[in-house]
Amino acid sequence: MALRVSASWVGIVLFGLLIYGSSLIGFVVVLFGAVGEDASWDWTTPARVAFAVAVLTEVVFLLIWWEIRRRPPLVLPVSALTVLASLTTYGVLLAAAEEASVSWLPILVLVAAASGVAMLATGFLSKPEGRDRSKKPPVRGPRRSRLRDDYLASRARVLDILTERGLVDLHEADRKRVLEMPLGYWDELDGLDEREWRRVLELRLVGWREFDESDRRRWPPAE
Repeated sequence: MALRVSASWVGIVLFGLLIYGSSLIGFVVVLFGAVGEDASWDWTTPARVAFAVAVLTEVVFLLIWWEIRRRPPLVLPVSALTVLASLTTYGVLLAAAEEASVSWLPILVLVAAASGVAMLATGFLSKPEGRDRSKKPPVRGPRRSRLRDDYLASRARVLDILTERGLVDLHEADRKRVLEMPLGYWDELDGLDEREWRRVLELRLVGWREFDESDRRRWPPAE
């Protein structure tokens, strides 16, 4: 079990390096290919792939920001690395003018740098995700764990009855998300379009809007 867990973490770290460090990998490939003594191998293809991944990573960061309007985790260091590695790579390509004219690699490198700059600016102007306490749904319901479990079980049964009667149509993943919503917030799913409904469920644990004192109202006793 320890070996499996260790192997899993190693795989996660390597995957993160390949994705978040793709611009740095591209820089190393270009450095050895354009400046190295042995440049007989096709180094432009892996370099293009690396910087294409870097651009896609920044695009994903932007899409996440567009959905939550908060700064996603790791966006600042990854974007800064992308900008620095891309600009340095472009300088290396300019120094090796003959290699730079082989393909459209310099253009892709500049696109990666521009996307990194855009995401850096967006990140600096946005609040970090999950840092603002007013974004997290306040705890509602009974404080005692046993009574709270009874409420949660009753709510799950209500959802099962609604599903059996055809009043609610949910996939298993969406059913799990609905059950994970804080107590007392199901009514906020009423009247939402598909996109907003999906956004609320995705942010059910970290908060989908600003919460104030009205959200901390007392829990009514069970009838």
